[in-house]
Amino acid sequence: MVNPEARAIASSSDVVVVAVDLIVTAKVKVPIAASSCPQDRTKLIEAMLSANKNVIVVVNAGGAVDMSTWVNRTPALLQAWYPGQEGGAALAQILFGDFSPSGKLPISFERRLEDNPAYPNYYSQ
Repeated sequence: MVNPEARAIASSSDVVVVAVDLIVTAKVKVPIAASSCPQDRTKLIEAMLSANKNVIVVVNAGGAVDMSTWVNRTPALLQAWYPGQEGGAALAQILFGDFSPSGKLPISFERRLEDNPAYPNYYSQ
């Protein structure tokens, strides 16, 4: 559940920046090859999108993430990979226009997990 105060702040803000990762607790079993965004992160993103139309989603992950439920409603998306201790400073430079994130991706991102060519042979249901 998303904190009601967070929703209120988001609805009154000019822009909302949502940073999410794929870290899950030991209590949650996730296949190693899964690229699905944890449910609590998806709920947070969707709550912020419903509260404010100007949402920037920053994904801290080492690869593709299933964004199919919210990516078409997200005006800005930044794949941060694992940026390290200076990641916050780098993100600020990008968000304030001091630096252009013009790098080229070394991989392709499938829109759905099923679009991955290895899906029928690798991913478990």
